Amino acid sequence: MELSCNSNKLKWESYLIPIPKGNSVIRLETFEGNHQAIHFYIKNGWYVTKKEEDNEHGFIRVFFNKKRVLC
Repeated sequence: MELSCNSNKLKWESYLIPIPKGNSVIRLETFEGNHQAIHFYIKNGWYVTKKEEDNEHGFIRVFFNKKRVLC
């Protein structure tokens, strides 16, 4: 995931990353001001694992985990 700042607008890009079969937890992150995404993730079974201040960019990162169903 990458955060870029152009013209005072934050642009959040996410990429699909292959998850090895051995992982049973999926992780993602967003920023604290992204209320719509945070509500969506929580509604869909994600849970907040930590919040961390990003001094370089001036916002709080919110980290989520979700148990992956192994087939």
